[in-house]
Amino acid sequence: MKDLLKKVFSQKTSSPIFVGFGTFSIFTFIVFPGLTAANTILNILSGIVGLFTIMFLYYYINMDKFVDKIMHIEPGETELDYISKDEIEKIKKNTLLFKFFFIDFKKKYTVPIHNGI
Repeated sequence: MKDLLKKVFSQKTSSPIFVGFGTFSIFTFIVFPGLTAANTILNILSGIVGLFTIMFLYYYINMDKFVDKIMHIEPGETELDYISKDEIEKIKKNTLLFKFFFIDFKKKYTVPIHNGI
């Protein structure tokens, strides 16, 4: 039970929640009331606070904080290792033929758009 609580309330789990609630609170109680006020200086200051909040949130999301370390995936087997080279060539030819006929079909059978007068 103690390990479960440590996992649930760890910094990795709780930090995004607190950042989300903090951002919501800053916009709800500081930025939006400041932007709707009749004072120009207060409008500018609340806009700057909102801009810095968005910048902080952007950089917080882009941090590699949720990944423990840089994930390095070792190269290994894939499904392409089990397909013969002949089958791979067939697949490439089929996709090229499909693309060619699809483009050709679109050119032949598209209906031009008419503007009704």
